Amino acid sequence: MITSLSPHSGIPFTSLPHGASLRGRPRLKIARPRCRPAFAHRHIAQVAFLQGERKGQENMKQDLVRRIKMLEYALKQERAKHQKLKAGSEQSPGDKKPETEADQLPNGPAESDSEPANQMSWKEGRQLLRKYLEEVGYSDTILDMRSKRVRSLLGRSSPEANGPPPSENSPEPEPRGGGESMLVRQIEEQIKRNAALDVEPIYTFRAHSGAVLSLTMGVDGESSYSGGLDGTVRCWKMPDLNVDPYDNYDPGIESSVLAGHEDGVWGLAYSEVLHRLASCSADGTVRIWDPQNSAPCLSVFNKEREHGTPTSVAFVATDPNQVVVSFDAGETMLYDLNTGQSVTALETQTKDGSELINRVVSHPSEAVSVTAHENRTIRFLDNKTGKVVHSMVAHLDAVTCLTTDPKGTYLISGSHDCSVRLWMLDNRTCVQEITAHRKKHDEAIHDVAFHASEPFIASAGADALAKIFV
Repeated sequence: MITSLSPHSGIPFTSLPHGASLRGRPRLKIARPRCRPAFAHRHIAQVAFLQGERKGQENMKQDLVRRIKMLEYALKQERAKHQKLKAGSEQSPGDKKPETEADQLPNGPAESDSEPANQMSWKEGRQLLRKYLEEVGYSDTILDMRSKRVRSLLGRSSPEANGPPPSENSPEPEPRGGGESMLVRQIEEQIKRNAALDVEPIYTFRAHSGAVLSLTMGVDGESSYSGGLDGTVRCWKMPDLNVDPYDNYDPGIESSVLAGHEDGVWGLAYSEVLHRLASCSADGTVRIWDPQNSAPCLSVFNKEREHGTPTSVAFVATDPNQVVVSFDAGETMLYDLNTGQSVTALETQTKDGSELINRVVSHPSEAVSVTAHENRTIRFLDNKTGKVVHSMVAHLDAVTCLTTDPKGTYLISGSHDCSVRLWMLDNRTCVQEITAHRKKHDEAIHDVAFHASEPFIASAGADALAKIFV
């Protein structure tokens, strides 16, 4: 018997002697390796590639934001250096124009003698910023969609602005291989959808020398008021929403400055009936202002800190001549604007000893005040008797903010448990819960608001996000 290798198959075989038969001998079977479909590996690789691409874009975006902040800081330093050199050098009367008030504004327009050069630098900077945004995937279509979405939410443009971009600006994706699953397309569509939901600011107000702690709107949205850590209340005129965000700063946007507080202004409230502004501060006082006049305030409450430090203030809807104020010591007081004296002390002390009240609001149609407490409860108080009408455990963590809709149907509460809850005011039951923000440093939701005329809800959280719900 001779054993050899086949020259074609490479498999050894045995040659039999002459006359020998193969009958009864086991046959040799060769197993061919089965090839696994390659398109499954291709799908996994494409998903991993898209996820890596998304992560890379996020990293590039963070790096871009960091670079922009560095450029802004360098520009601020250069401006300060230029101001020092300009103030220290001797100028002849015919060489340069004298300085004006606009020249001394830190965020004001550029000097008149260098206006053309600054205009060119603004245009170059804008083109460079647009180039950077395009590198991280923010195309002109996405930027235009965001600006249109802001204007649509504010009611300044047609509802179609929130829809998808025109077909010529968003070409259909190229057809893929027949074996590719829908997962890759879904991931790509989700990335585009998330980018389209973000919105860009239309205008930025600059004047406070510290953090902005409170904000409220005036009549018909034509003016707004902000309170800051610097102890000032600043009044703003609302600009045209079609303004170019890269234009020079207009100092006429700030109508007046209300000074009088000695510490940060934590809360603001505006009365559309009396056209008055109320503010509460960490200095212990509650002040009433005339926003049209920057003269000293009209009245001051709690001068001697007899009730502690105020945490929130609101005008009483059923009696505009009264304000309700909550304090960190657990008291809630009603003040009369005509007499400047306290009218009623509302019963807000809790049985468990918790004292801090985070927010107080007034019922739009009834003589009832609603308070949000650190011990997770919301309490309804009668302004006439001062007694508790209803008390309920509303959240799993401290209730930080409250607001009512203008019609008096709903109440919205926000909490550090990351949820926004919608309540019916008539039967005080929760009808909807929204998980809105992520926790950061054990804090979640800082404020909530209703739109004055549209069915929109807004929330602001410790995760540095402001969200609008329809």
